[in-house]
Amino acid sequence: MIEFYGVSELVQARIIDQIKGTDLIVRDCDLNVYSDEEATKAAHKAALESIWAFRLDFLRLHFKLQMTDRQWEVTKKAFEKAVESLCENMTPIYLALLKDETAFVEAAIDADGRGHFLSGYDSEEHEIEVDGVTYFAYRN
Repeated sequence: MIEFYGVSELVQARIIDQIKGTDLIVRDCDLNVYSDEEATKAAHKAALESIWAFRLDFLRLHFKLQMTDRQWEVTKKAFEKAVESLCENMTPIYLALLKDETAFVEAAIDADGRGHFLSGYDSEEHEIEVDGVTYFAYRN
């Protein structure tokens, strides 16, 4: 199944024609196609929803917490134990600790790419160009 986000119906038909028979279509795999703006919005949302799974040393760079390295190591161990038992329920706690949500998301996307957050199949972002406009496809 192919889902489109921020893509006109006319362009949807052209994209479908363009990708038929390519390796972008994988059996038992859905495909989500986004405009650039919609892909960024979706990756932003997905990054925030998965914040509980981020490496703590990456999160530290974006937390409001001011502490020494020694204090951080103790805090980090406590967070690790909390994540083991709470998993995604740590999300609101981590979100409350962020200095700047937008800066955090931009750094996460810069580090791993939008595909990391939008493609559950291969973490890849695939570009499809139609009439000089680039759309982005993600396998799931």
